Amino acid sequence: MEIYKTNSKTVENFPLVSVIITAFNEEMMISDCLKAILSQTYSNFEIIYIDAKSTDKTIEKANEIKSKQGAFSNCKRFVVMSKDAKSPAIGRNLGVKMANGQIIAFTDADCIVDKDWLVYLILNFKKDVGAVGGPNILRHFKESKIINVLDEVLGSYLGSSGAPQFFKIKKTKQVYGIPACNMAISKKLFDELNGFDEKLRYNEDTDLCYRITVKGYKIIYVPNAKIEHYMGIDSLTEFNKIIYKYGLERGKNIKKNTRLFTKFHAVSIVIISIIASTSILTIWNDAIIIIPIIIIISGLVVVGVNSLFIGLRTKSIEYGFLSFFFLIGEYCIYNVGFMRGLINR
Repeated sequence: MEIYKTNSKTVENFPLVSVIITAFNEEMMISDCLKAILSQTYSNFEIIYIDAKSTDKTIEKANEIKSKQGAFSNCKRFVVMSKDAKSPAIGRNLGVKMANGQIIAFTDADCIVDKDWLVYLILNFKKDVGAVGGPNILRHFKESKIINVLDEVLGSYLGSSGAPQFFKIKKTKQVYGIPACNMAISKKLFDELNGFDEKLRYNEDTDLCYRITVKGYKIIYVPNAKIEHYMGIDSLTEFNKIIYKYGLERGKNIKKNTRLFTKFHAVSIVIISIIASTSILTIWNDAIIIIPIIIIISGLVVVGVNSLFIGLRTKSIEYGFLSFFFLIGEYCIYNVGFMRGLINR
């Protein structure tokens, strides 16, 4: 019987975990990503890396790390394969088909997992738990005050819309979803659900989590199962581009899968529709202008309260002030992308 102890917790009879990574042109990060996985304190795992026909040196670097596998005794098997996977969903599904593990753990090539990552994921699996995940901690190649404020904005409830991918949850709890860059699920359940929806280029993790809960399983968020994610937000411009793209792709994907339409999207569409319609009606009745004014002021108050909390948490008036404008910008940019994705064919 194998026994592993960490922070006074014990796991017996470790199941084999298959760690699946997919990548396209990640030569800057792939070596550090794979080294971090190979350094796991968990004693029974394999790595399956699917390269989506990278045109740089990503797969060469992956094979270089694989050649050193013997120095890492806990990794039982290391597979590197090049496939024409046009989306992460396709690559992940291919990886799972090759997996031998009872548990499948997913992360991304631009992520660095904590050394106890797998331990904390597996410790929280129970009969009624369908998936386990943890925090997606943003890291950057460049640091600045603007970047620090953006991290605070995304880590707030309003800035993240409460999504566990960015919202800083401080205790182990049941959530409605977790990101694919930090997710573990039993292979049996994954196969029953037919894996990720390969028609979705984005939001495939949200869709899978929805189907997990429909099956009656819980999704557990574990703060100690940490990863650091270098996702390319190193300036305000890059942040705006990513937020716009998230909105655009969510709008597109809702037309393919209505399950991706959330209460947040419903509220946004209602607010935008009321403001637009009442503004037009003021042509005939000036008094109606009070309606959009009230909605806008109410929204600014909510953003102001959220920014106040950021300022208090960081003990910085400047951070609170900047976050107010960044939150407004994030909301507008996301919804412009979302509406465009929803309307355009």
